[in-house]
Amino acid sequence: MLVRDFAGPAIRAGVILCLLASLPTQACEAWLARLTSVHGLVEVQLATQAQWRPAAAGEAFCEDVSVRVGDGASAALELANDTVLRLGGLSAASIRQTPNAPTPTVRIERGRGHFLSRTRQRFDASTPYLNAAIDGTEFLLVAAPEADELVLFEGRVTVDGRQLVPGQSLRVSPGGGSELRLAVRSREGLEWALHYPPLATSASLIQAQARLAAGDAAAAARLATAAAGRADPAERAQARALQTVIAIAQGDTAAADRFSAEAVTLAGDQPNPWLARSYAQQALFDLPAARRSAARAAELAHGDGLPGLRLAELELAGGNHRAARRLAQSAVGGPQAALALRTLGFADLLADDAASAQGNFEQATALDPLDPLSRLGLGLALIRHNQLPAGRRQMEIAVSLDPGQSLLRSYLAKAYRSEQRAHPARAELGRAKALDPADPTPWFYEALGLLADNRPVEALASLEESIKRNDNRAVYRSMLQLDEDLAARQAGAGRVYEALGFSQLAQRRAAESLAADPTDFSAHRLLADSYLGLPGHETGRLSELLQAQLWQPQNVMPLQPQARAEDLGIRQGAVSLQSGLNEYTPLFVRDGVTALASAVGGGLFSDDLMATVLAGPLSISAAQFRYETDGFRANADQKIDLHDLFAHWRVTPDTSVQVEARRWREEGGDIGLYPFDDVDSPTLRQFRDRDTYRLGLRHDWAPGNSTLVSVQREHVHEGQDFEVDIVLPFGPPITLPVKTRGSSTPLLAEAQQLVSGSGGRLLLGGGYYRESGDFDVNGLAVDQRRQYNGYAYGYLGRPADIQWTLGVGVDAVDADIVDKARFSLKLGLV
Repeated sequence: MLVRDFAGPAIRAGVILCLLASLPTQACEAWLARLTSVHGLVEVQLATQAQWRPAAAGEAFCEDVSVRVGDGASAALELANDTVLRLGGLSAASIRQTPNAPTPTVRIERGRGHFLSRTRQRFDASTPYLNAAIDGTEFLLVAAPEADELVLFEGRVTVDGRQLVPGQSLRVSPGGGSELRLAVRSREGLEWALHYPPLATSASLIQAQARLAAGDAAAAARLATAAAGRADPAERAQARALQTVIAIAQGDTAAADRFSAEAVTLAGDQPNPWLARSYAQQALFDLPAARRSAARAAELAHGDGLPGLRLAELELAGGNHRAARRLAQSAVGGPQAALALRTLGFADLLADDAASAQGNFEQATALDPLDPLSRLGLGLALIRHNQLPAGRRQMEIAVSLDPGQSLLRSYLAKAYRSEQRAHPARAELGRAKALDPADPTPWFYEALGLLADNRPVEALASLEESIKRNDNRAVYRSMLQLDEDLAARQAGAGRVYEALGFSQLAQRRAAESLAADPTDFSAHRLLADSYLGLPGHETGRLSELLQAQLWQPQNVMPLQPQARAEDLGIRQGAVSLQSGLNEYTPLFVRDGVTALASAVGGGLFSDDLMATVLAGPLSISAAQFRYETDGFRANADQKIDLHDLFAHWRVTPDTSVQVEARRWREEGGDIGLYPFDDVDSPTLRQFRDRDTYRLGLRHDWAPGNSTLVSVQREHVHEGQDFEVDIVLPFGPPITLPVKTRGSSTPLLAEAQQLVSGSGGRLLLGGGYYRESGDFDVNGLAVDQRRQYNGYAYGYLGRPADIQWTLGVGVDAVDADIVDKARFSLKLGLV
């Protein structure tokens, strides 16, 4: 009886203990390692367990752990010391926490491990025959029967007292011999870790495609080469298609072009050759041709989702998100669901729907753990939710899943820079340049970082390098969007010229940017700033500021209220009216609250307050400016109060609405500057009150086809009080008080249509202005005025070449004392 009473609780306790032991160890806070990506068979063994068991993505380990990866499998781990470790097939590693050491030690028992480490503390990594001390670096560790090897890509590594520099590799044999090699390639030993573009399954190359999916690119290439020598043209075409994607991933675009052209010639009625041809043409910067090849592959696929999704990718790259979303949604339930969800995720990001994008990217990463672009998209979505560290970690994982992709490195560098981590940002940009010397993106982001570090001369050099490489970005974007990229880079160079004091060069860069892309809001803002202080440019400056607002994709930083005032009469240098580079090139757009404040004192007082709340497609900003001074002489005091409230709602990816309210209150004495003394008035007092309400609309009908509408209403009330001394021929002078008052309610409505294409663009627009009010000087006088204008400009040719400008304009004024219309024709050559 006693045994039976004891056995029941003991059995239950044992069952509970077994269940607890089998649960994934994710409950601890200070974990040692965490599995971020699992593909195929991945097993783990904890220090407290004797058995190996399958592991799952997201599992965290709070004690020493060993990991082994099966044939064709892959795993990515995030270590507690800000390091990402990628393990290839048939690899094994152990991660241990050394007593009294702040960082773990990693040992590659067999196979290959790619390390991306950004820890500020040294840690140790080893193989059976090699021990290395790591100091913030990227490297590859290989443990093989014939020799162990460390390949250093970036940073510092010390191996048995020997310091390695980037570009070196060290091999250590079981007998203790070592061999140091110099100038290793940027993708040395990483063929297994690269991400290869997908192809439809081919019956004749099942084994080769399986080896490529398993990361054995060398075996896949040998099998494809053998198949390319067969007699059957269809089999040879499939082999050439597979050789194309291998060559693209390994950076050999010339071979990819040759293989894909031969594949299409051999079997132009099959989708795979056209699919491979599309990849090769994109790698050669011919996005329109890549789209045509993808469309042909989709036409021949007869329901296979992969070519259709490839076409969706290229539609998205060309800015046609509607077509991309339509193609992707039709494939969500098919075998290529991961690729469809990834495409939908990027379309959601374009629509400012970060929550939906995050959900789609999370599903995509679960279905395809090895897809680096899904990780990149997930990182962008998290950053948009203002979760910068989590987003940066996803980008690190993306780099570990495809360490040969330059673009991923550039985005990771942006994330590091946003975290104020300049050193790893520079390291990633350096790797991005080495992986793809033709890509302008790392040069552009490097320039932004240099300018933030107050190194404008070096920033200008990097921007110029980025501009020279701009057309190479066609691998990601259409020619129309390349003009947008060029405009942004030229505007950035102009901003640097402005920082260096070269205002005329800045103005020229702004004009070049607008010639390349009239929709670039940063160029409009730069041109407005370059007009500051130029006589007769006030109207042009205000027009450029309005266009900058209407074209901006999202209101990240509000426009300073004082920047829009026509003539404040403020002493130069008392306040800043120019924008900084960060105001139109934010590294990332993030939800949340942004606030800036500044103040100036000493003989005068001014304060400048700005705040923005960004939540998905809606942004609301408020700004206030105040300026007070007693003046430089009697009765030259001045007080100005400006307030601005601005709301920007992106209703759809194509339509955005802006609502703005501004208030201007000013009062003071005689602040005029005169060539003679004693000319100023000791009695003049003046005031001006202006309330402005504006409604703006932007709609993109298609890529390169946009409409802008702006309607603005004002209520203006202003006046002066002063005294006039009248000297009579006899008797004392008479002092006559004068009071003037004026009020008006101007209405301004404008519309503009822009149509752009590969051969040029057409700009159409018109405006209507009406002002009615009264002017009172001890009496009443009524004044009304109407004004109409219209214009049409045609731009023929690309900005990089000779560009013709043809224009016609009409202006008409109908007022109490004038009624006139004027036509003008314009012809220009740039």
